[in-house]
Amino acid sequence: MATKTIQELITEFPLDTPEDILSKYQGQVAYKSKLMSSSVMRMTLSDPAVDLYDWFLGADVTGLRLVLKDEMATGGDFNFMIDHPLYLGGLFNTLRAQYSTDATITVQLDALKFACDDYCNEEISPYENATLAEVKKVFYPAVKELCVQPVTQGNEKYAVSASSKDLFTFVTVLTDNCTGIDVSIRWREDGTQPWKVFSSPIRLQGGYSGESLSQVIARPKGIKDARHFEFSFKGQYAGQVSTVNVTVSQ
Repeated sequence: MATKTIQELITEFPLDTPEDILSKYQGQVAYKSKLMSSSVMRMTLSDPAVDLYDWFLGADVTGLRLVLKDEMATGGDFNFMIDHPLYLGGLFNTLRAQYSTDATITVQLDALKFACDDYCNEEISPYENATLAEVKKVFYPAVKELCVQPVTQGNEKYAVSASSKDLFTFVTVLTDNCTGIDVSIRWREDGTQPWKVFSSPIRLQGGYSGESLSQVIARPKGIKDARHFEFSFKGQYAGQVSTVNVTVSQ
């Protein structure tokens, strides 16, 4: 059973969150396969649940039963690895069809096939210990951290930085004689797309002249392709309202 990479799961389920992708990734099952030796086959045929030793190895066997008997006589191995192109499970299906009128034999052949498949294919969970950090590395492509120089308007100074790696946008506002700042954020995938609302206006309350205000804003779930952000700062100082827009791109 072929498993899928994190990127393949993200492509297949584009609306999933990183947590959803992690759950699917961890839940995948694979098989650790091995061949069955002739000695193990003999023991399996002798198992009371199968009880086909004489049916396969008796003196008068013919057809596919004789093929299996001859293979055991030469000490050959049997391939019941279900993902392998030479998987022998079809041999039992053919025998079952040939002896379909014998209810006892068909039940025994089913038990033999189950025992061979179970021995040759150990079910494992190769990604059960995967972490959310591993998924987020792929879910949010590594891009350079955004930084712009402070923008000055009047007595106001605005500095913006955003980090997609940490999945947060950091907004820092340096104020002078400002009682508060309202920050609105919009985003879009590229320069040709319309702007989308990132969040409701966020109030940064000032306390005294020259105070530095900051806010950490989490990216909304599902916005993994945002490359352009517009920050609108509306500051209230000296009885006036001042607005400045800062646009940054990844």
